[in-house]
Amino acid sequence: MEAWNFCRSILIVDGSFLKAYYKGTLLTACAQDENNQVVPLAFGICDTESKDSWVWFFSKLSESLPFREDMYIISDKHKGIISATKRIFPHAMQGYCVEHLRRNMVPKFKGNATHLCWKFKAAYKAGPIKEFEEYMTLLDSQDVRIRHCLEKIGTHKWAKCMSGPRRYDVMTSNCAESMNNVDTSAMEYCITNVIDFIRETMQKWFVERKESAEKTKTILTNKREKHLVDLQSQSAKLKVKPTSYFEFEVVDRHCRSFVVDLQTRTCTCGEFQLNHFVCIHAIAAIGLRPREYCYDYISPYYTRDYCLSAWSGIMHPICDRTWLVPCNISTIQCKPPVCLKRPSGHPKKSRIPSFGKHRGRKRQKCS
Repeated sequence: MEAWNFCRSILIVDGSFLKAYYKGTLLTACAQDENNQVVPLAFGICDTESKDSWVWFFSKLSESLPFREDMYIISDKHKGIISATKRIFPHAMQGYCVEHLRRNMVPKFKGNATHLCWKFKAAYKAGPIKEFEEYMTLLDSQDVRIRHCLEKIGTHKWAKCMSGPRRYDVMTSNCAESMNNVDTSAMEYCITNVIDFIRETMQKWFVERKESAEKTKTILTNKREKHLVDLQSQSAKLKVKPTSYFEFEVVDRHCRSFVVDLQTRTCTCGEFQLNHFVCIHAIAAIGLRPREYCYDYISPYYTRDYCLSAWSGIMHPICDRTWLVPCNISTIQCKPPVCLKRPSGHPKKSRIPSFGKHRGRKRQKCS
């Protein structure tokens, strides 16, 4: 749980079905480190993914998770998650995974699915509200019902420009789904073996990723440092007009004008304040001030030191059955769960993909 203090305050939750003899669901809560790697925080196994299950899971999570006022929870539109969030984490803002929204939209509306997808992607990634409205207008031209559907969900739940600065640039729950994919092979085991598999995986990750962070010699993590270098290269083509020590007008090659305020760390493109990372316009403005550095305007959650701290914890091993169990644990009465047996027949090993979800296939050619 200590890793939570060194990650962006974004909690990503999801559920995955167990495939063993008895039915069950694995609930997962994850964060992302500075390299966008999965940081597992908590796991829970319940009978079904329901409102009561998520309330129980969030209740246990709140007892261990350090409180952060700016918490943001990302998930799918499961009613149990929505209800549990309001009850257990009333201070947290909640947003939906845009990938889940996209998959649900494609079969509902007419027109070319590819066009719908890129228009929706451009809309939810847009920084300025004006740009967001332009892409929403394009969606209107394809099907007028799309806007009503998205507004009914709540634009502040999925659009970057409407979500505020708490969401950073995390738009999907792929982090939690990636963790579920890691656990796929273990989902066919009994519960104790599933837990052991997760523990061993986390032990491996904490060791390897800590060593990787220790080898990093830059101020930011490798991924963020590379992104900064790319932006600095692109910013050389911009024209900067200072209006004060902190305020600048930046003009790009398309003659579009943006206003950068270094004092408030804002830019009219929206990226500076939403991502907590310098945008291309801010970099161009900072270049005119010899005593100012880009690193001073970047959130510490993108730094190498925070990444190292996030992975500095130790996943202690568990001894074999001859190990003496502490009295405070051995005296706890553990009642058997209400186990639901599967119906007759061979249990399914793979889930049915939703419409629009990519299914990789190997292309074969006749010789």
